[in-house]
Amino acid sequence: MLNVYIKRPCALKRMHTNYFHYLFEDYISHLHRHGYTPNTIRGYCQAVEHFGYWVENTKIPNNLIDQTQLSNFIKHHLSMCKCGLPHTKCVKTIRAAVNQLLKIIPPINQEIPNASTGNEINAIIHGYNEYLLNVCGVAKNTIIYRKRYAIAFLKYMQINSLQNIEKINPPQILSFFKEFAATYATGSIGVVSTSLRSFFKYVALSGFHVKNLLGSVPNIPNWKLSQVPSFLSKVEINKLLNIFNLKEHSGKRDYAIARCFTDLGLRCCEVSGIKIKDIDWHTGIINIYRSKSCQTNQLPLTVSIGEAISDYLLNGRPKSNSEYVFVRHRAPLGEAFTTNGIRSIIQRSFQKAGFNPIPSTHILRRSLATELLNVGASLKEIADVLGHKCIDTTMIYTKVDIPHLSLVAMPWLGGNHE
Repeated sequence: MLNVYIKRPCALKRMHTNYFHYLFEDYISHLHRHGYTPNTIRGYCQAVEHFGYWVENTKIPNNLIDQTQLSNFIKHHLSMCKCGLPHTKCVKTIRAAVNQLLKIIPPINQEIPNASTGNEINAIIHGYNEYLLNVCGVAKNTIIYRKRYAIAFLKYMQINSLQNIEKINPPQILSFFKEFAATYATGSIGVVSTSLRSFFKYVALSGFHVKNLLGSVPNIPNWKLSQVPSFLSKVEINKLLNIFNLKEHSGKRDYAIARCFTDLGLRCCEVSGIKIKDIDWHTGIINIYRSKSCQTNQLPLTVSIGEAISDYLLNGRPKSNSEYVFVRHRAPLGEAFTTNGIRSIIQRSFQKAGFNPIPSTHILRRSLATELLNVGASLKEIADVLGHKCIDTTMIYTKVDIPHLSLVAMPWLGGNHE
């Protein structure tokens, strides 16, 4: 397969001596199966060749090749590259090429440590990861950012063992917050605070005395009911839904995806995670895996969503072995969409519909909650649809219920003033 796509003897010679020489045949076969064009395959091979040359020169172990190394390659090497190899500097192309490579690299070590941290910190974070996964049962994305801030804290304090955490004093914690989170928004600082508090709980559970540090982590004021949530009107929702071309296969897919947002208020990760087996056509139920609560909820398969998904599955979806409903129509053909891919579809749709500025996908979730409230749904019913574990999270939508708020508004006693 390599000789079919790569004709030049000098290029073949380079690839046979490259760090990833043993993967190029499988890599090209992988790209070919997923529908990449010959020109794209050659460009991707060139990008992987460049990445392999850098990996070999920096002496990175095979079991440490991951997204972190790809980011280091792009950030620290690409801009000042003097390798002398023919290569592209298009970050998008390089990232896509190496991401496809990472899918076929043999899993030598499932728990890949972060190469930018020391072995001691990696050992601490490995234990913390097990705690978050098996004791707390938090979602995957939550684990990612909690580990990120725990690593940042350990690096800042130059800690290499859990025992040394006992020596930290409260002023040092405040100093970390002042320096590390100086440019963060209020909500983001709150996330750092929650993550650090969670890490100290893990340290305490491991038998170390850090209760005084738990009380030293600042509570960031962030009142949930202080702002009125933004939402789209029915006219704006229809404006979005009307821009999809249902005569095209991709249009059928994108319309069905949009319906999942507007009719069920799903998150991007929840839409990308819908599997064909999750839809019960006989009972009119769709099973949604809630990413935040790690639970599966049953939601009604409305007529509009059912018709949109069935039309896509029968008349628009390409042949694919993927168990997920929504797949790519371009290379890698038939591969399931990621969370970012779903988000990009909705954002491009907003742009085509003429929205300026382009709102976030979350506004569709808020719009559904507002519509349900306006037609008389209770907060408990809205919380069940949105998958809120705590009804307090749903309380913010009472601020946009203008018809009901007007009923309890007290008359202004001051009279009219000219």
